[in-house]
Amino acid sequence: MGSVKLGIFHTQILWDLLHDIHFVYDEVELADLVVNKVSEALGAEAGTVFKVDTVQGLQDHCKLYPLASKGVKIEDLQKQHFEIGKGVVGWVVEYMQPVKVEDPDRDPRFYGKTDKSTGFTTRNIIASPIVARNKPLGVLEFINKIGGPFVIQDLELISMLGREIGIAMENVRLFKEINSISLFNQSLIHNLRVGLLVLNDKGELINVNPRAEEIFKIPLISKDDNKLPYNVILSPFPSLIHILSESFSSKKNVDWNKTNIIIAGKEETIYYSISNIIDKSGKHLGITFLIQNINI
Repeated sequence: MGSVKLGIFHTQILWDLLHDIHFVYDEVELADLVVNKVSEALGAEAGTVFKVDTVQGLQDHCKLYPLASKGVKIEDLQKQHFEIGKGVVGWVVEYMQPVKVEDPDRDPRFYGKTDKSTGFTTRNIIASPIVARNKPLGVLEFINKIGGPFVIQDLELISMLGREIGIAMENVRLFKEINSISLFNQSLIHNLRVGLLVLNDKGELINVNPRAEEIFKIPLISKDDNKLPYNVILSPFPSLIHILSESFSSKKNVDWNKTNIIIAGKEETIYYSISNIIDKSGKHLGITFLIQNINI
């Protein structure tokens, strides 16, 4: 499709959506936002956002899964089978091209089985691929413009949106991956059988596990989540402050060693290990401080 200049009406729809979609971090919420706003703005009776979904265990076999819809119940659509290369939306994914269908019954790409199963009557269609990094992620489809057929500017609008939504969907995927890794790391830290304190390069405490608080018998995280320096947090234990100060100065790792400190009025032997956190460029990011008492 050649480039078509959007008018004020379509440009406003585009900008309104761009303002919102890149701050949504759930793909169903994102799809629901898009399908409702665009359907309302274009006067479409129905709309659907499909996602390309790889069948588990079959990397080369994909299908289209409806994420959100308007005009037809999403549950009804999700009972249907939408295949790549079959029907209008399947054609859009296969060829990665937008399409405007003015007479579906005369278009060989139209798959009328969905109308029969949902009771909906399709009169006209616009659809566009959702794309990121030249890879199809899904399809935007809008059906039955009220008051007349869809115009070329409508198609150009959803084509532009398809590219922007593709970026937003990639952001959602990356956000989920990062969140999953973060949850795994937090669970790992939480379940360590030794105490752990993580300090940034400024000497501020940025992470601590329950075992460390159990050993020291004091809370180590401030109630207002401020990052406090280790010499404030560990002020009851001057020998540990001295050990950490030397470590920050020397930037040397410390294998397991021991020291005696007073905890709750009682002298205890604490074993500790210090490792420096270095990034790939060699920049010093902080240290990890592992501790354990002798009552394991």
